[in-house]
Amino acid sequence: MTKTFKTFEKKKGIYISPEQIIAICWTLISIILLAIEGYTNLSFNGWTKIIVFPWLIYLIGLMISTFFRYEKEFGEFVGELILDYNYIKLNGVKYNLNQIKSISFTPTDTRGKFTSHTFEFSPHLSNGIDNIISIELITNQNKLESGF
Repeated sequence: MTKTFKTFEKKKGIYISPEQIIAICWTLISIILLAIEGYTNLSFNGWTKIIVFPWLIYLIGLMISTFFRYEKEFGEFVGELILDYNYIKLNGVKYNLNQIKSISFTPTDTRGKFTSHTFEFSPHLSNGIDNIISIELITNQNKLESGF
């Protein structure tokens, strides 16, 4: 019996979703309007309240929605991990079991796993791609690692 998984390579950096970009821009606009009204004699005739109140509602809605959304896949699927009784094939390279010194899987991540209990603006449900397989060969080569 053979089991196949897709391997995933994460991109470096921080992923900012379109919803977060909207929240950041809206926050900056609200802060600028409040600062202008607070430190000068300019008045926007109630427009500040019209902008700030929906901004607060948006932030609260965005924060609540993060508890029900999945993390985005920030990277790309690059190959396959094939587990067989006689060999392991990782991204096109086949390793017979007698060539392998040790295999480890860390951490165990499943789709839908709750990732954080804090109030933040990033999704709280895992996409299930934070698993890593490490294979150490008998020839004491460097460990081969891949996410899947």
